[in-house]
Parts: sequence; C-alpha cells; structure tokens
Amino acid sequence: MKYKYIIVLFLIIITFSVCDNLNAEVIDEKSFYDLDFDNFVVLKDQNICQEIIIKDLASSKNSKTILQLNIENYIYSSDGLEIDVYLNNLKEKELKNKEIIKKNIIELYNFKKNETNTLKICVDNSFLPKIIFSKKSIVGNYLLAEILQTNFKQIIPSTIESDSLIPIEIIVKNTGFAPINIELDNANSKYLKNVDLENVSGQTQYEGVIDSKDTIKLKYFIKTGLNTKFISPRAVLKYITEFGEKKELKTDLIVINTINKQSKLEAYVDIPREIINNEEIKGKIILKNNSEDNIKEVYIEPNTELYLEFNNKDIIKISKKDIIEVPFTIKSFNTGDYKLSFNYVYDVENDLNKHTLGSELLTINSKNKSNYLSEIIGSLILVFIIIYIWAFKF
Repeated sequence: MKYKYIIVLFLIIITFSVCDNLNAEVIDEKSFYDLDFDNFVVLKDQNICQEIIIKDLASSKNSKTILQLNIENYIYSSDGLEIDVYLNNLKEKELKNKEIIKKNIIELYNFKKNETNTLKICVDNSFLPKIIFSKKSIVGNYLLAEILQTNFKQIIPSTIESDSLIPIEIIVKNTGFAPINIELDNANSKYLKNVDLENVSGQTQYEGVIDSKDTIKLKYFIKTGLNTKFISPRAVLKYITEFGEKKELKTDLIVINTINKQSKLEAYVDIPREIINNEEIKGKIILKNNSEDNIKEVYIEPNTELYLEFNNKDIIKISKKDIIEVPFTIKSFNTGDYKLSFNYVYDVENDLNKHTLGSELLTINSKNKSNYLSEIIGSLILVFIIIYIWAFKF
C-alpha cells in the first residue's frame, strides 16, 4: 500500500511541476564553471580557439539557446580584436572591435536538443595586452519574447482626400513565448505640428506589457490640411530584452498624396474586425463635416444582424469643419461572420435637399474565447484522476 502512496505523491509532483513550467522563462542554464571550464585568457598577438563541451542542458520544443559571453577585464577595442563563435563546427556569430561589449548575447541556432554539443570560441587578439573570458559566462535554454521587424507594422493609406480623416493603425505582435515590456510612440505633437496635421481621435502611445502570442493595436485618426503631399508618421518601438539588451524598431516612412474632397459629410466606423462571442464590444462612428455649412439632424441607420446599441444616437448639429464621435456597442450570440454597415441621412443648412451617405461594408468575425491554460491543466488533472483510481484499485 505504501508504494501506491509514493506513486500518487510522485504524480502530484510531476503534475504541478508541469503546470509551473507553463509560464517559465528559464528552461536550463549552465555557467562555463558548471561545464568544468575556468577563465579563458588570450594574450596580445595570440590567435587561439577554445572548446567547451555542453552536456545535459535541458531544453523544450519552443526554447532558444543563448550564449552570454562575458569579458572579465573588458576594455573598448577600436581595432585588432575579433571573436568567432561556433557550435558543432557551424559558425554562429562574428564580432569585431567596437561590436564587442562586456556581455555579448549570442543566439546559438545550431544547438542539438538532447545531445552533447561542442561550443568553440576563437579569438584573434592583436590589440589588447590580454582579454579574459569569464567562467561566469552562461549557456542556457530559454522561453523568450520575440518582436521582429515583420511583427511591427503601420497601416496607413498612401492617397487620401484633403481636409479629411486619415485612419492609422499600429500593430505589434509578440510571437515569442514570454511577456515583455514595450514603449511605443507614434505621431507625437512635434511631428503633427511640423506637417500641419491634427490628431482628432485615438491613441498614439503605449507603455506596458505585451504577453506571449498577444497583439497590441493602436488606432487613431489624424486630420489633414490642404497639403498636396506629406511624409507619414514613423512609429518607434523600444524594449529591453531578458538579457538587458536595448532594442529599437521603426516603421518605414511613406509619402502620402492628397486629392480634393467632394462630400460634405465623412464617416468612419472604428470597430474591431474580430470579436469574442457573447461579449459586448465597444466601437464608435467618427463623423466629420467637410463643408462650410452646418449639418443638422443626422439620422444613423445600422444594417447588421448583430445586436447593436447606441449610447446616444441624437445628433442635432455638426458645426462646419467639426468632428464628433458616436459610441455604440455590438454583441454576437453565435460564432461566424457578420456584415455591418451604416446609412447616414442628414440636412445641410441653407439646402432644402435631403442628403444620404453610405458606409463601407465591414465583415466582423465572431469567435469563442479560448483558454489553453485551463485546457492543459484540465487534461493533466484528468490523467491524474485516472492513474489515482488505478493505483488504489490494484
């Protein structure tokens, strides 16, 4: 009977160990000292290589192997120093002179999981009296955040109508397996003033955490003057990696051309294209009066099978060149695609005719909310219960 209790206890430990590792960042790491290697010294005019055998370094399916190569007596080198790093006889990184810093972060792409790996560091020193590579240098497997340039986008039209609203969207995705803190800035007040633009709605800055596999979207609207063309705002993303490296990404600049505007009323619907089923989602309609006359008695008619409710639908007047926002809420009761559009009927001061404006037809996709962590833990608990019953039955 005591063996059954031991089995059950063992299963509990395994279960909760797995749960703890679901959000772990460090899978395993070993210092050079742990790998039976001491400080590595290269004197002036020496060109030598040193091999380090890496054994029993645990890894996971999504982990990345990182070398943190520390220089104990770091001195800035402007010339005459080169470091080449190899793993399993394949070159991983080449560092020269000013590229070399006190703590060099090098990703080892050729790491073989569940095998013995050979790390080789080759140094050509013709400048410094000596260079000491520390035994505290670390090789490890980690779950890391990842924001590549391809994960950082700015969506903006290349041609717009003059004196109109321009929707701009900034998208950042963390494709890695750990959260990270970011700073995101776009279209600051100095830039807007220099190019004669105005931010009329939305968020242009963000500072905070972006979780693994999450996407952050900033959407805002700027109003043009009568420019014939101008350069788009540049979004700047800054963050510090898990190893203390400062990173900065920037979106490309594009030339935006303007054309003359015709319609008196302009409307833009700001709503996510993907929503969670049975959850209330907030959106807004941005209306702009492009004319020199007041617009009155605007009636908004939604066309959709979604549940839709306005906070306040009564628009008595939009003064000339003015912009207003009309908040609304939508909700779906089933998953799938829904169509959404609006018709706007309005009067113009000193004009006896009724005016009608139709909006773009939007497709809103409704999905069920996923909870992968709960599913994994639920599966583990189910396995534990089955084995528990088996252990006490026999």
